[in-house]
Amino acid sequence: MQYTIRNIPKEVNSALRRKAKAEGKSLNQAALDVLRKGLGISQAGGSTPRRDFSFFSMSEEDARVIEQTHAFWDRVEIDEEKWR
Repeated sequence: MQYTIRNIPKEVNSALRRKAKAEGKSLNQAALDVLRKGLGISQAGGSTPRRDFSFFSMSEEDARVIEQTHAFWDRVEIDEEKWR
């Protein structure tokens, strides 16, 4: 199967070419490797198990909001009589 991909940003082009050169691969093979990895597909066609926790990552803003939420609930006093 062949694809034509247009409007590749300069930084993507540069990074892909550096990767290909560093790994001694063709530009095509480097692009296929990046696509497979990004899609979670192994060379044999099966799913590649994730060995990191990148799916748990969050932005600094997300972390700040979570910290503020915890701080808020730490200050809340619960009336035990109302919850019996």
